[in-house]
This record gives sequence, structure tokens and C-alpha cells, in this order.
Amino acid sequence: MPSLVGSEMCIRDSSYMEQIMTIEDEKREAEIRALQMQINPHFIYNTLDTIIWLIEGGQNDDAVEMISNLSVFFRTSLSKGNDVITLSEEKRHTVSYLEIQQSRYRDILEFEIHIPEEFNEVMVPKLTLQPLIENAIRYGLEQSTQICRVQLSVRRQGAQLVLLVQNDGSLYE
Repeated sequence: MPSLVGSEMCIRDSSYMEQIMTIEDEKREAEIRALQMQINPHFIYNTLDTIIWLIEGGQNDDAVEMISNLSVFFRTSLSKGNDVITLSEEKRHTVSYLEIQQSRYRDILEFEIHIPEEFNEVMVPKLTLQPLIENAIRYGLEQSTQICRVQLSVRRQGAQLVLLVQNDGSLYE
């Protein structure tokens, strides 16, 4: 009889651990969804204002390009309801965001992206890079009177993929 009780305890402990793991997984998924829902409304308003300004200024080709980038940006944001997308899709989303920002900050924003092709099909949570890029631009432009250069690079470190976003904006000017 004692061995049966011991077995029941193991089952309960195992079940308890599974519940904790499920709760933790659900918590992580909720956090990812919350991040994905945080598309900054100011970004949208500013982008639409810039498009209007371009059209009023007769720069229709630039306005069309910006609208195209905005379309890619939202298409990737929606991703047919998928929370995980390929790194190449995430890159496309990030480039559309950067090109929109570069249209707004023509003379003071530059960017470089270095993602080896071997990582294109790696699955990543949707909207992983764009918030990092947004912060790099925001703080890079806010803290510098010079051109803000934003760099994105990806490399493998052991079994992990390292996504590195940097700006070269001076912190104390």
C-alpha cells in the first residue's frame, strides 16, 4: 500500500508541475500578444501626416512608396493571426518600418541590416525586432544632434540566435 500512495503523490506532483508549465506558457503567450498589440498610434498618425505632406508637396512617388511600406508593415503585423513568423518576414516588417521612419527623418536617420540568409527560415515571435528598432531610433535621435545610425545584426551563439540592435547616437551631447 505505501508504494501506491507514493505513486499517487508522484502523479499529483507531475500534474502540478504540468499545470505550472502550462500557466507559464500561457503567461508568455499573453505577454507576446500584449507586445504585438502595442503598435504606437503616434507612429500611425505621424506616418499618415507625412504622407499628406508628401502629396501636398507634389512628391507623389514618395507618398506611394510610404503607403506601400505601411501596407507591408500592417500585413506583417497581422500575419494571418500567427504569433510566430520566419525571420525573413520579421526582417521585411522591420525594413518597412525603417523605410517609413527614414522618409520622416530623411537627413538624420540611416540604417543597416545584417542577417545571414541561413537564418531566413528561423521562426521568431512576431514583432520581435520592430520595438527594439523603434527604441534605438527614438533614443538615438533624442540624444544626438548628428545622424542616427541604427544597425541590426543576427548571429548564432551556441543554440541561441542573438538579435542585436544598436544605434550610434551620442548619449551626452
